[in-house]
Amino acid sequence: MTAEALLVCLTALDVRLEAANQQISYDAPADMLTDDLLNEIREHKEELLTLLNPLQSMEDRPLSRFAESGQYRQVHSKVLGEIIILAADNAEVPDVGDKVVYRAAEARSLVGLPPEEVRAFHKVKVYFDGIIEKREHGTEINAADLIREAP
Repeated sequence: MTAEALLVCLTALDVRLEAANQQISYDAPADMLTDDLLNEIREHKEELLTLLNPLQSMEDRPLSRFAESGQYRQVHSKVLGEIIILAADNAEVPDVGDKVVYRAAEARSLVGLPPEEVRAFHKVKVYFDGIIEKREHGTEINAADLIREAP
């Protein structure tokens, strides 16, 4: 069983998994998690950590693998207070309506920024329909500079 299939199975059984500090915890109805399911969770721990928490530290191997996985995930951003799409750098993402797509490379550049700068970057992405590219001379656009009022 793949990690994705395991998550689908656990969700159908009303089992909720959470990832924090490279550990997986669960909330499940009594006697729902069999030894076989617990062994599957242990076997797929690294993949499950990536699926459950794709915005974990960029130094972690699971996220590095996600960046090249061709996958995308819908995630809730606590900083932005909304659902966004986190996509691998090589993922083909279908039309997701009004949700903003963040590539793994973009997410990497936002790690460690104060929340107000992340929100400023997001505001610019929304304004430009999610497309922010580098300038000709290789300098990156500073989202906060783009939304400041002109003097």
